[in-house]
Amino acid sequence: MGSPDNIVVTPWRDLWFAKDETISGDTGNRIVGTTPGGDAYVFANNQLNDSESAGPTFSPDGTTFFVNIQNPSLTLAIWGPFEDRDARKQREMPVAAPPASLTRKTSDALVEAAERHGMSILKAAAYERLGAPIV
Repeated sequence: MGSPDNIVVTPWRDLWFAKDETISGDTGNRIVGTTPGGDAYVFANNQLNDSESAGPTFSPDGTTFFVNIQNPSLTLAIWGPFEDRDARKQREMPVAAPPASLTRKTSDALVEAAERHGMSILKAAAYERLGAPIV
């Protein structure tokens, strides 16, 4: 992929690029995906003349894809489900836990306070680290 304009990592580990280049003699603006296994595919073609796609991103829950069209200044929301195109199912880095040697130990009191206040242990630990302990 030569000189992509914008890159986003999909929730399922592919890379999506906003491209405005010639592919096989066809000049166009498109969203092109690449799997961790190296397979490339076109997700979307922008048919508006002289208008680039830009700023691709996903909603936090991964169900909505947002992309901007530069001219006439549009933001599109595209809802999934989206297809996971990597049949090899490489390791799940986005959801993998860090090695035990790198994890921070949390006290039983912090775990109990997080549960009592209905928040995740990570959020409670972040408050504690910033000097705002959860009581």
